Amino acid sequence: MKNNIPKEIATDLETMLKKLIANYGLSNENIMFIVTNMMSNIGKYKTLTGLEKKEVVIILVNKAIDESNELDDQVKDVLKMTMQTVVPTAIDIMIDISKGRYKFKYLPRLAAGCKKLKCC
Repeated sequence: MKNNIPKEIATDLETMLKKLIANYGLSNENIMFIVTNMMSNIGKYKTLTGLEKKEVVIILVNKAIDESNELDDQVKDVLKMTMQTVVPTAIDIMIDISKGRYKFKYLPRLAAGCKKLKCC
């Protein structure tokens, strides 16, 4: 991790990540859930720039993948590829959405009789 990240912040984030993995596991199916939660929580650290926050999350999740004893090498390779190719762009999109840079005019119905989504 970069030297300019305070140790207490790194420790807090590592603890948060370990709890997420303990509760939800670590898989290709939930990697974006883990990353989204980490990005939501890292926002409270105002001393980090946006780029640092993104880098820290990616570094920590990659470290967790590398250190996992529960994942075989093939699963680790898939997760690392996802972290390298999909996650950085997904983080950028999440940030843009949170800043209102995307406008959603149409929200699909989940099923017959459901109201429009209220999340956006």
